[in-house]
Amino acid sequence: MQYGLNEVNLIGVVGKDPVLKIAKAGGKIVRISIATNERLKNYVTKETSIHTEWHQCVLWGVLAENACLYLKKGSVVYIKGRIRTKVDPNERQYKEIHCKEIKYLINPYNPDLQSSKPKKYQKLHSPDANEMPPEEFSDEIPF
Repeated sequence: MQYGLNEVNLIGVVGKDPVLKIAKAGGKIVRISIATNERLKNYVTKETSIHTEWHQCVLWGVLAENACLYLKKGSVVYIKGRIRTKVDPNERQYKEIHCKEIKYLINPYNPDLQSSKPKKYQKLHSPDANEMPPEEFSDEIPF
């Protein structure tokens, strides 16, 4: 039996803010669109143009949760996954990338787009002095 390789590596820009959804089985799913650009040159007219390709990506579980915390429209990401073909109710086929790895990259044109802290935990990382628990430990050795 012959085997093939089904692996995709993309670096692109997120098209819109990710939305976390719960599947019927209870798992967490995020679908995001990633745009990649390719520079094309017409050798006859010497003009260059940019072609944008959109890729539909699906993330599950912890990857989906982290994508909702860290990604927003315009974020630059590295995606590694596999191509899957799906059929919609109208019998049309479409391709999507099932992600197994994602890395959050910095946008060189707008570094403020990427937050170093997750949205959900920003307040927890910078508590006020009044919110700190009282000191309950003593310096005595218990034996």
